[in-house]
Amino acid sequence: CTTPCVVNQSSGTQLNVSIPASVPLSAGSRLDFSSWSGGAASTSTTLQVTLTQSASVFTANYYTSYLLFTSTNPANGATFKTSPASPDGYFPSGTPITVTPVPNSGYKFVGWGGDLSGTFTPGYLTMNGPESIVANLQAVPSIAPAGIVNAAGATPDGSVAPGSIISIYGQNLAGALQIGPSNPLAQTIGNVTVTVNGILMPLMFVSPGQINAQVPAELAPGTY
Repeated sequence: CTTPCVVNQSSGTQLNVSIPASVPLSAGSRLDFSSWSGGAASTSTTLQVTLTQSASVFTANYYTSYLLFTSTNPANGATFKTSPASPDGYFPSGTPITVTPVPNSGYKFVGWGGDLSGTFTPGYLTMNGPESIVANLQAVPSIAPAGIVNAAGATPDGSVAPGSIISIYGQNLAGALQIGPSNPLAQTIGNVTVTVNGILMPLMFVSPGQINAQVPAELAPGTY
């Protein structure tokens, strides 16, 4: 029945009373159950009631929650962390929250849009209504984990040798595929350079996802 409603049954009748945990109000707001008051003290959405000759009154208390809409530009470039955390993006009305963007590999955060502004993280909001925020991102070069390998094939320990040809895998490493001259090899192709220990590497080709280069023959053994 739609509240307020009355149920008349014989004394001693046992009833199960169930209510929804949430009641939608709009696309970005809802009512969330908090507790019972009156004839029951419980935080469960189901009550077991035994009727008596006296009238029993059960009141379900709800509070308003609002949704935080999040997006990135470009799309799918980051995830978001909020404090306090929320399993579905809804927060009780009046809750102060912080929002931190976590860019995916190949992107960096450059500024807020929507209901947040500025270039600093985390962002701060008070959920007095539905809020919508946009994390603006910029594509940046990013080398994948273990993304530097011998171009001829995997080595037993993952290392590369001085003078050998290597492949560098990642994202946004270059604007487009460009092949350099074969003799002599170029140190710059398409405005892209690769350095190790301050030494420019000779390049074979560059592309957004892969660069082939030659390790300097004079590079001493070590980790760079």
